[in-house]
Formats: sequence, structure tokens, C-alpha cells
Amino acid sequence: MSYLLNNLSYDHFLSVYLTLTSSRLFALLHALWVAYAVKLENEGKPKNQDDTVLKAIVNHILLGFGGGMLVTILTGQTVAILTNNELLVIHLIGWTLINYTPVFSWLKLAAPVSEIIMDCYIDGLSRAVAMVFAIDRFKAGYAQAFIGQWLVGIIAACGGGVMSKIMNEETWELTDNTSVLAIASALYVYFTSRPKVYLFGYLMFDEDLKFIVAIFVVVFFVMRRFMDTEEAENKTKPQVDVPTPSSPKKKSLSAVPSPIKTITAPASPAKRSSSPTRSPSVTRSPVKKVLSEPEIASPVKTKAASPKKTTTPAKSTKATAVMSGDEEATVTKRRVTRGRAKKSSE
Repeated sequence: MSYLLNNLSYDHFLSVYLTLTSSRLFALLHALWVAYAVKLENEGKPKNQDDTVLKAIVNHILLGFGGGMLVTILTGQTVAILTNNELLVIHLIGWTLINYTPVFSWLKLAAPVSEIIMDCYIDGLSRAVAMVFAIDRFKAGYAQAFIGQWLVGIIAACGGGVMSKIMNEETWELTDNTSVLAIASALYVYFTSRPKVYLFGYLMFDEDLKFIVAIFVVVFFVMRRFMDTEEAENKTKPQVDVPTPSSPKKKSLSAVPSPIKTITAPASPAKRSSSPTRSPSVTRSPVKKVLSEPEIASPVKTKAASPKKTTTPAKSTKATAVMSGDEEATVTKRRVTRGRAKKSSE
């Protein structure tokens, strides 16, 4: 083990990367991952009548080669899958193994280790390889089209998922993988456009830049995978409601009896109307009792609102007694007669 670690170097990793990405084993692993991801996503969903075997195979091919096919169509080049006799067969074998053999159950049993390896390393490397291959192919004819090279790299790495979503009538959205691949495409276009690139004092060639871009993509895919796993675990955790100490309820002011007693003054006596009849619409108010002649002379004591007792002189008979018009004329006539008799006696 120590001998292996001491002899590992950058050249060894580079040779492993170049050998793996150009081998049939890597193509088979990529086909297994694409078919596994599709079946895992559709597991538990009701099957539609339109989901036929032919549609599933076409969807599998689009996910595996859709980005490269779209780039070659846009740039007027030959589709790579049509010029290679092995790629299409290998992908069909991978799809068959996942859907008609226990390989899917084995991979699912080995999860999450198998999913991390397939999702981060196999998928990340395959996207990086497709991106740099498309950029190099487009650059051969358009070396100065930097924006075009950048877009070609993004389409080659993400176009398969977009075409699959369109075929299945689903909405496609930008994801974290798309953002990482856009950055990786920009870095590769920038470094390959320079005459010489040095990193840590070493001159970087095209194979070195491809390897560095692949490591960049894989590292970010691994980070994204662990972040998604942590977020999923937080969602599955049961949320416990912690009771918060409630503040004491304030008593309403209306419920507290007021210590101040309101003293209502007695109603003032109302004057009687001179008319013998009362209006039915007028509310009756307490009227002072009519005093007789003996009671008029003596003062009447009335209780006031204040605690002190006060006496009020009795009112005259004219203010309290109710007299008709004939009686008033008779009284006036008597007073005039008495006044004349008094003057005559004087």
C-alpha cells in the first residue's frame, strides 16, 4: 500500500482518466446510471398508457447522447452515435440490464454508496468528456468564436436532459449541475484559447486541461450530492413543537369594578302645562305635588344631591296651583276692590 501511494503521481491519475473515459466499460457504466436514474425516479408512479418500450428506449438514448446529438445538428456536423457501431449497442445493453435483470435491485441495495459513485463520478465524468469533446470539435472550424464554444459546451453537457423533458412534456429548469457545467465550460474555453497555460509551475497541455475540468465538475457534483442528502434528512426529521411560555392575560378594564360611584342628581320638577290635556307623545316626568293652603305657609324641606340638608321656601300658590281663567279674574277683581277700600279708609 505504501509503495502504491509513493508511486502515485499526476501522470498516473491522468492516464487512468484517459483510459477510463475512452473504454467500453465507462460507456456501460454511464448507460447503467442513466437507466437506473430514470427507473428510480418513476418508481411508485402510476404507469400511463403512452409509456411503451419504444418510448422508454428513445428516452434513454436522448438522456445518454441528446446533448452531443443536439450540438452536432446545430453546428452541421455528423452525429457521433451514428458513426460508432458500439455506443448504441452498449447503451441498449445497459438499459436491458436495469429493466429486466436484478441489477437494479443490487444497485438499490448498495445505496447510497452506489448512487454517490454513479451520480457524482460516472455522471460527472461523462458530462465533462462530452463538453470538452464538443468544444474541441467546434473550435477546429471556429477558433475565435468564444461565446459559441462556451454555449456548445453547455448544450453538450445538459442538452440530453432538456430533450428528454420536452419529449415527456415536462418543465425544464436551471439546476445546480447546469451552473457548475456553465462555469467549467467557460474555464475550458478560456484556458484553451491561450497559447500557454502554466499551473503550479508546470506547462498544461490539452489533456491536462481536460483532466482539471473533469476534477472540477466531479468535486462540485460530490458537494451537491451531500448537500441534497443533508437537506432531505432535515425534511424527514419530525418537527417537535416547543411550547412557549405564554404571557399573563391582562384583565379587561371593563371587567374591573370602578371604585368611584356616580351620583345622579334627582330629576328637576317639571312645570305643568296650562292646558287641561296632555300630549300622548310627551314622556311623563315626576311632577311636584300640589300643596294645599295650610301647607303653603309652612316651608317645605327638600333633599338635595349634596350631603348637607338645605331648606327651600315654598313657592306661591300661583306657581304651584293650577287655576282656570275665570278664577284668576275673580281673584284679581277682589284684590283691586280691597285696594280701593284701603285707600278710602285712609
